Formats: sequence, C-alpha cells, structure tokens
Amino acid sequence: MYLNSWEDKKLKRLKSSLIIALTLIFLFQINFQAFAAAKFQSYKAIVVAQKLYIRKTPSSKGKITGSLNKGQIVDIIGTSGKYLKTPKGYIYSSYVKKYIPPKLGVYVSVKEDIPLLLSTNGDLDERYAIKGKSYKTIGEIGDYYKIDFYGKLRYIPKQSAQILTGMSFKDNITLGFIYVNGKQYNQRFMDDEKDYVNRKSTDTGLDVLCPTWFELSFKEDTIDVVDKGDSDFVKTAHKNGYQVWASFFESSPKRASEIFSDDTLSSIIIDKIIKYAADYNIDGINIDFEGLGLSNKDGFTNFVSKFYNRAKYSNLLISIDITRPEVSSCNFYDRAELSKYCNYMILMAYGEHGGSFKEAGSVASYNWTEKAISETLNLGVPKDKLMLGVPFYTYDYAVIDVNLPYDSVVLLKKGDAYTSEVFDDEVKNKYIKYGTFKYISSSEKFYKVTDEKEENIYYIPFESGALVKANTNKRFVVGYESLKLQTLKDRISENNGTAYYDELVKQYIAEYYKDNLKHAAWVEDKDTLSWRIDLLNKYNLKGLAAWQLYYETEDMLKTIKDRLSK
Repeated sequence: MYLNSWEDKKLKRLKSSLIIALTLIFLFQINFQAFAAAKFQSYKAIVVAQKLYIRKTPSSKGKITGSLNKGQIVDIIGTSGKYLKTPKGYIYSSYVKKYIPPKLGVYVSVKEDIPLLLSTNGDLDERYAIKGKSYKTIGEIGDYYKIDFYGKLRYIPKQSAQILTGMSFKDNITLGFIYVNGKQYNQRFMDDEKDYVNRKSTDTGLDVLCPTWFELSFKEDTIDVVDKGDSDFVKTAHKNGYQVWASFFESSPKRASEIFSDDTLSSIIIDKIIKYAADYNIDGINIDFEGLGLSNKDGFTNFVSKFYNRAKYSNLLISIDITRPEVSSCNFYDRAELSKYCNYMILMAYGEHGGSFKEAGSVASYNWTEKAISETLNLGVPKDKLMLGVPFYTYDYAVIDVNLPYDSVVLLKKGDAYTSEVFDDEVKNKYIKYGTFKYISSSEKFYKVTDEKEENIYYIPFESGALVKANTNKRFVVGYESLKLQTLKDRISENNGTAYYDELVKQYIAEYYKDNLKHAAWVEDKDTLSWRIDLLNKYNLKGLAAWQLYYETEDMLKTIKDRLSK
C-alpha cells in the first residue's frame, strides 16, 4: 500500500515534469520562429531561369500555383530550406539572384560594333551600337542593359559592354541634311566609301542623316506624296550607327491650304508618309514647310498636331524646321504651340543674306545668329527641344563697288543695254556684261548713259540698272552662286584672291577678280562652326543640324566630333 502510493506520487511528478518540459520546448520553438522571422530581412530577387514555377509548399512536389519569366523581379519575404518564400508562394533559390537596382543614367560603350536587341529574348534590330560611342542606360534586366536609343527601347548584352566612368557626357544630337533631287539619285550618296552612309557615325561625328525624301505635288489634279526613299540607304546607315530622319518638304501656300482645310486629305497625306517611314524603317520625320504665309498659321499647327499624334503610335520622332521670327514669309510658325507637337525644333539660323538678296553679306553672322536663338527661346520654344541649324555653304557674289565723283548708273542685268530708246533686240548691245556708266538723264523707262570716255550712248531700263549719286559708296550684286566651301577655297587660290577678318560678323571675307568682275564671299569654316557651337552651349540647346552635307570641309566634321560627339 505504501509502495503503491509512493510510486503513484513519483509517476505524477514525472508526468508534471514532462508536461513542463514539453511546454517549455513548445514555447521556445514559437519564440525562436518569431525571433527568426523578426531577423529575416526581405529583399528583391531577379529570375535568372527562363521559367520559374511558384509552388504552394517549399517542395519540388508542391502544387504549382504560377510562374515567373527570366528578368522578372520578385519580393523575397522568407526562406525554407532551398526554397524562398514570396507573397504568392515558394520558388527554388538556385534560379534567382539578389537584385541590385541599377544606377540610372550610367553610360556604357560596346567593345565592338553589335546589333541592338529588340528584347532580352535575343531578337536583333538592324540598328547597331557602335564602338566609340556612349549610350545612356535607363535600367537593367538580367544580363542586359536597357537603353533609350533616340526614343526607341533597345537592349545591349552586359558581356558586350563596359561602364564608362570619369568622363563627361554630352546629350546632344548632331544631324546632317542630304539633298536628294530624285529617287534615282540616292545611289550617288552610297557609291563611294567616303559617302556618309558608308562611314561610321563615330568617324563623321553625326548621329542623324536626314535625306530630303518626301514632298508634295499635283498628280492628275490630286495632291499626292512624292516618295524618294531608299531602304538600302537606311539599312546601311543603321549598321553604321546612324538614325535616319526623312525630310518632308512643302512651300506652296495654295497646296498647303487645300490640305489643311480638308481633314480627309490631310489624313491621307499623313498616313502615306507614316507608311513609307514604316516600309523603309525610318526613325523620324523632319517637317520642313516654308513660305506658307500667315493665312496658313492655324492650319499648319493643326496639321502638325495631327501628324505628331499619329506618329507616336509608330514610334517615329518628329522634328520641325523653323526660321528666325523676323522672316515675314514664315510668320505662319506658331513656335510655342508647335513645340508641343514635336520632339525637336530645328532653327534654320541661316539666310541673313542669300542669292535673291540685292545686298551681299554673310549667310549668318555672329550677332544675327545669337539674336535668332534668343528671340526663338523668348517665344516659348523649350531649349531642350531646340537644335541650331548651321550653314555648310556660302555664296560667291559677283559685285560692283561704286564711289565716283559723278552721278552714275550701274548695269545690273547682263547685256541689257540698248543703243536707242526702244526695247528691241536689234539695238541691244549683248556684248556689254556689267559695268558702271556716266549718267546723262532719265526718260519714262530708261536711264540715258555714256561710257567713261563719253564715246558711246546707251539706254539702260530702270529695272536693269541703279542710279548712284556722286561721291556715294555703294555695292551692288550682279550675280551669285551657292558654293561648296572647298570650291570657294580653290577659287580664291586660283584667282590670287585675298581675305580679311571682319570682327563684327566674326568671319573672313574673301575677294578676288575674275573676267574683270569683282567677287566677294563670306567664308564658312571650322572657326565659324566653332563659335556657333559656343552659342549652342551658351544657351544649352539640344543639338546641331547642318545644311547641307557634301558642302563642308573635313575639318568641320572634326570640330563636331571634338566638341559635340558623345
């Protein structure tokens, strides 16, 4: 009896101890789990497998509840053995790695020329990333850098690229126009290894080639698009690292008005241009409408708005050419409003003097150029959209300088001098080219003049001559020619010409004589290009656009490469 009582008490104490121990173990496990959970720091992981299953439990036999693709980023909120816990279930840890967010705005370069990728699946674009250029990243996906390639999302494999450090980068765009007179003439710009399209963009310093490929015409009393595009040109340009923007030109106020006032017709025109752009794989459209007059102001703005909104769906960049605000024939540009409907605006900062001007002068002098920039910005055009148009050409003027002690008449039209006061070819002295004559008198339609020796009498029509008072210093333009810049250099050399620097316009003025006629030209060269780039940087403009390629000298391209290329 006593033994049984003792054993019962012993058994009760043992049960109590076991219960206490089990309770302590249970409480410890709960606290440990809570401690471990509190210690776990959630993080993000990126999937490195092509496809990764999400399971309900941390086991290869667990029910599949979803999946993730390569490059997707997922939140990791816990672990269980070889599995990681996500908000939607468990994933196998070997198929992900910790995600480190990229530093936005990092610049990379490629180790060799490679095609850009349309996606991380390896789909190739015909556009190339070129060794020697820098590309700004906007993110990373797995083993790829994501870049914004002039408005297009593209990818570069990390193994083919390297991060650039310790350098300053320019976010400028450099563009060159190519004048194409007809579809059949594209080959002219592709035949030679020195043609721009065949040279790397790193060699020329240009980002964009802009051929004049589209314009409007009447076809059987219907307005239609003239197409001068060439797909081989685009493919070659893309392979050498260029963008291709095709210029779309119009200068007829009447034809433009018809388009602007007809919504159906304007849609047809826009859709045709966009289809051509898709067929050729063009990157952008440059809208170059000039001289349309004030009556077309609202119509042009509405047309551009419509064009821009449709182009966005085709991933096309839109640029608009504008003049300096003072140009009266181009007062149809509502510059601030138009800037809302384009990616870029190109200020054609040239045309201060031209072939149709009676006065010889610079195509674009320093003060005139700076004023064109400031006036345009003051009208509300954003500086991060504005590109500075620069001249790659000049004019060679045939001039007559007059400063005589007697009243004189300058013959401005070649051979338009008569031996009697009638408009008759039989009395027209075609051998007289240009020149200055002593003034005798005026009739209803003619100046009566004599030569310097007063041996012959001539009659010069008012519209072909200019009367200059005695002791008046004047210069008259009697001829002009748009020139390639190297051609001007050659003429100066061949005719023993001279040049002097004009600080006011910041250019050299060249003079020479040919066939007893004086010639004058305002020289465009690497120095004038350099001060234009200074102005571009001073006003923090988006880039530079040159009219036109094949007219410049090679050292001007080097100036662009050294000062603007990325």
